[in-house]
Amino acid sequence: MSDIIRTRGQAAVIGLGVSGIGSVQFLLAQGFQVVALDDRADHISALNASNKLPKGVQAQLFDPSLLVDCDPILISPGLDPLEPKFADLPQRMVSDVELACRHAHDLGIDVVAITGSNAKSTVTTLVGEMLKASGKNAAVGGNLGPAALSLFDPDNQPEVLVLEISSFQLQCTDFVHAKVACVLNMSADHLDRHGDMLGYHTAKHRIFEGAASVVINRDDALTRPLVADDLPRITFGRGMPDLKQYGLYTDKVEDDSAISIGRGFERLISESQLKIKGEHNLLNAQSALAITELAGGDLKASLDVLLSFRGLAHRCVLAGEVCGVDYYNDSKGTNVGATLAAIKGLGATYSSVQQPKCLHVILGGVAKEQDFAPLVSPLTTYAKSICVFGLDAPKIVDDLKVLSDRIKRFDSLDQVMAHLQTQASEKDAVLFSPACASFDQYQNYMQRGDHFESLVSELAGEGDEPS
Repeated sequence: MSDIIRTRGQAAVIGLGVSGIGSVQFLLAQGFQVVALDDRADHISALNASNKLPKGVQAQLFDPSLLVDCDPILISPGLDPLEPKFADLPQRMVSDVELACRHAHDLGIDVVAITGSNAKSTVTTLVGEMLKASGKNAAVGGNLGPAALSLFDPDNQPEVLVLEISSFQLQCTDFVHAKVACVLNMSADHLDRHGDMLGYHTAKHRIFEGAASVVINRDDALTRPLVADDLPRITFGRGMPDLKQYGLYTDKVEDDSAISIGRGFERLISESQLKIKGEHNLLNAQSALAITELAGGDLKASLDVLLSFRGLAHRCVLAGEVCGVDYYNDSKGTNVGATLAAIKGLGATYSSVQQPKCLHVILGGVAKEQDFAPLVSPLTTYAKSICVFGLDAPKIVDDLKVLSDRIKRFDSLDQVMAHLQTQASEKDAVLFSPACASFDQYQNYMQRGDHFESLVSELAGEGDEPS
């Protein structure tokens, strides 16, 4: 294997979640003895009592002295490598993504690397499906799962790995060398971990290290890499596309407008043909087409995938329609940037001259030190009402105080939904895009989204009952 595997036969994995256990399995398969460490005593006990770890491997409590003869040392993305307890380790810590990229490079497998503040999973999934539809043996994983190191299969080795990579994973990744690399967008997120936007930006841009080609969001200067001018690149954005680039065409049709995704001078697919809605999803579609093109995919096959794609769970998907009101589950909207995109996207879709304010927006949870002021402008334009709940509701209300006449605060999502049942009217849309993490009241964003959808189902059941 590559230079990172200069070793005395022993490797370590710190953090034994899903990716950590996958890393243990991979390293064992490569012939290493593996030291498996975690800093949660209860988790260690549960692991050792189960059969989740490979035979012969025992989880141990983190102790730097156990790492003296270990190289490489893999760290879970859930652990901050800058914590003081990691300061004196004998080797640089690496992510499972770095090891996967190095192993792929050794095997001649292409890597498509995708990151961004929002839409990573949607675009990564789309690119994977587009490449498969183009006849390529593509394996999709990374941050969205399965873990990057679990994608290798000696009996059916992929031609290309399509990896979603988080900023946490990129913190400990110096080697990517992707065939195509893209930062989809940048907005404030995880500042509690990265310190400030510079730290976050620096982590994200590690994805461009050694890239053979890049895809750039021309509307977001923070996505532009510092790479050679002659490096192959494709851009996407809201405006009309230049030659061989992707963009949007807006055509007048009678008294209305029709929007299409275009490449150069050619209109490829209209907004009305897509099952995913909102301007943000038009950008997601463009970025997926651009990435797939540079990865060697077929355009017609990619467009066919777009026509049938319904979106991913908890990512601005229609959860149901009750009494003429559409309810959208965007529980994965865990930061301001994601919610900003959702409000603008759905707002533009549902607004009209007669009814510009069409959304009832639900916010709340753990703020992660974000500023919610960027939401003021789109909420002013599109929001009929703003419902806020959760741990950091006071901060959200304060940041949005210029809209105090539209804001109501609640203790729980159940209370919010009971309120909206009486407030939302036909042709409105309810957007559940919290702009916050979920762990004040839920285990994760999936559980939070499932709760929202169950409440929508309850409303639908009540609406169906005879009066």
